Amino acid sequence: MPMRHGRSSRLEPHAPVTAYNLANALDGIARLDQTARPLWYVQTAQVRAESRALLGASAALLAKGRKLSASRCLSNLAGGLDLSYRWIEAFETFTEALHIYPDNGVASGSAARLLFRVAREGPVVARRHFLSVARRYAWHAQQHADAVRRLAGPDAVASFAKLESEQGPLFRPPEGNLSPYRRFVLRERLALSPIVEGLARRRRWDDARIISLHEDVAAGPCPPPVFAMFNCLKSDYLVARELLFAGFQEVQRGESGWYADTLDYAIYGKRSSLLLLAQRAAYDLLDHVAVALNDYLKVGLEPRSVCFSKFWRQPKSAKWPEAVEKEITAGNPALVALSEIAADLDGTRLGESQSIPLLHRHRHLRHAGTHRFTVLHDIQVGEYRECAAIEHASLDDFQRTALHTLKLARASLLHFLEVVGYRESRHRAKDGLVGTLPIFSHHRIRGRR
Repeated sequence: MPMRHGRSSRLEPHAPVTAYNLANALDGIARLDQTARPLWYVQTAQVRAESRALLGASAALLAKGRKLSASRCLSNLAGGLDLSYRWIEAFETFTEALHIYPDNGVASGSAARLLFRVAREGPVVARRHFLSVARRYAWHAQQHADAVRRLAGPDAVASFAKLESEQGPLFRPPEGNLSPYRRFVLRERLALSPIVEGLARRRRWDDARIISLHEDVAAGPCPPPVFAMFNCLKSDYLVARELLFAGFQEVQRGESGWYADTLDYAIYGKRSSLLLLAQRAAYDLLDHVAVALNDYLKVGLEPRSVCFSKFWRQPKSAKWPEAVEKEITAGNPALVALSEIAADLDGTRLGESQSIPLLHRHRHLRHAGTHRFTVLHDIQVGEYRECAAIEHASLDDFQRTALHTLKLARASLLHFLEVVGYRESRHRAKDGLVGTLPIFSHHRIRGRR
């Protein structure tokens, strides 16, 4: 049975520190559980999801005035994400903690250890770059040993001191004569590549892709369908990203519509629709990831019935589907990462808890934009007549959420590639005669650069 606890954990606006302490206690309870891995992730899923929810909410409230406390919240949240193999989100959260409080050596040291581990254990293409970035984060932690000692104690200082390091900047702003769109992509770390730094001058800088696949000869001579599926995932992501960038622009070209003003500071026209469509398109990519995994892992579900939130558990059970559990047990942690993203999206996963899941806002806004109407307000949310068919949100809040949804989609697509990478690495370790079928660039085959 899933792990449960009897404490209500509704986060009140005036008590972020209490919620922070409760979150750490819940995380500690989960870590004390003796269930063998990987089933430990199923057993402790609810309590850890609540811990993440509390830390995320606490950080948002503390960021308004208590920067150090907010940075500590984010560091702990990043640690919980990393524990779930969600290293992409964890690394982004560590960097956010550093932006809020630049002396947080615990965040930089933890980020360094994360990158060292991924470079050592994961199916990573550019290991040298991972190691270079990791060494710079380790250097930052070592240079802020006093802050590390205050935040995490002398053992953390000693641990970070052992890391290989080199002096260098942590954050590299986009350089050169770049278009506003490319600057936006690099600044917000939205490139579909595990390596964001150094992409500015490449023509095709969204270079994440399936490197190779192994199949039985009986599968036939044509390329495996997963190549087509990931091509569609990537192109949908790139379009969602362009929509989001366009929605961030205050002035929209070619606005031909006439709109009635509703006297509540609402904005109407292309800008609001671009933002809404971008957020929905980014969220919908998660369902497509589940469909692709269902086919690639031979889970056996009817593709038309697959959705991301329900893919990771058997009906009326807390267990993973048999094919998913078999792959996780064989050594594919990227599937754990994706399943725990689903737990943070779905409010039903917290059981008795009263916490709002960490990522529930993304799901709520996507459903509101799809099944109802969403109206954005730029100055403030003014007075309006109540209507169950309309969801109201501030422009700034929706932009932040839409940006985060796109980052979530990016992480999910990269984890999908990790699933393939871990699985294929086991095939490469097997003996036997292997033939090859080269997969060429689509642009090359079409005669383009």
